[in-house]
Amino acid sequence: MKFHYGSRLPILLVLSPCFLNAQIKDDFNDGNDQGWSRLEPIKPFGAVTTFSFPGTNTYRLQAGPSPAPATVGQARIGAHRADASFSSFRISVDLVNRDPSLEQDIGILARVTSPGLGTLNAYAATLDTDEGQFYFSKITNEGAGSTQSIEAPLTPSGDYRLVFHGFQNQFLIEVFDPQDPATPIASLKATDEEFGAPYLEGTCGIFVSSGTAEGSCDATFDDFEASSASDIDQDGLADDEEMRAFGNLDQNGEDDSDHDGQSNAFEILAGTDPFQSASSFKITHITHGHEIIDERSVNTTTLSFPVSSERSYSLQSSDNLQDWTELPSAVFSDQGDGVGSFKIQRESKSQYLRVSVVR
Repeated sequence: MKFHYGSRLPILLVLSPCFLNAQIKDDFNDGNDQGWSRLEPIKPFGAVTTFSFPGTNTYRLQAGPSPAPATVGQARIGAHRADASFSSFRISVDLVNRDPSLEQDIGILARVTSPGLGTLNAYAATLDTDEGQFYFSKITNEGAGSTQSIEAPLTPSGDYRLVFHGFQNQFLIEVFDPQDPATPIASLKATDEEFGAPYLEGTCGIFVSSGTAEGSCDATFDDFEASSASDIDQDGLADDEEMRAFGNLDQNGEDDSDHDGQSNAFEILAGTDPFQSASSFKITHITHGHEIIDERSVNTTTLSFPVSSERSYSLQSSDNLQDWTELPSAVFSDQGDGVGSFKIQRESKSQYLRVSVVR
């Protein structure tokens, strides 16, 4: 859809929103672990632990042999994000550059509570390096209780992306080659039949633990992301919002319940109503005008579109539909009755615009 503001100013409006779901995102390119709380339960007993940032763009966790495995357990080390708590969750991290000579367990912690020696409770998605298996575990007081596992065709030193979903008492672990993040190498569904406190909500993080009583551990992580957008049934619909909209997880994100040309998944992400054809994410009005700014006349354009109180919005521009830049000068206004708008100063060049939706 192309709009011409005079002969010199075509603007193409890209109506597909850019969804920014991650509530926590760290690629470690800043060379530090700011925002992370370190988990070193046996350090007070003399364990040697190291946190470093190889290449200033990854996160390496190392722990020497446990000084007293019979008393405090095997070597282990981790870190978690104490600044955010999740009930439903989707957590992903790349496992890179681990030491293939070590027997160790590496993975993700979710719904973490009471972190500390002999007190940590959590759910875990774990790579067992010597067995070539991925495990789902329920951890109680730092001990793994019920577990479920799946074998995966892994190489000892290969890089893998681990994705962990949780919704109520249902869980999904997916394993990917980071170069092919669309096709899982293996997946495992699990259920906690004794679901309840203290596993209803908690923080999230990463860990590595020795697979032997006397061993050490050494693993490197990259590209950590965590959000509340779990998708246990892999239908393109965030579980919380699918349950709220439909009352179950039996839907298909590609369906179009109100026949307005926008899929249920698209509408739920955008914050519009998948049952009302009049509620869809689109530009509803374009208004041109001009203002006097700093004693000069400036041409303006106002774009209006449906908004949700549970979403926030930004306006982005591009010259080539590939590289997008947020327009900090775009002024957002809530017009009421579910309508919002951005006002921009028109430039004397062609540009593409898109509305970015953040949930």
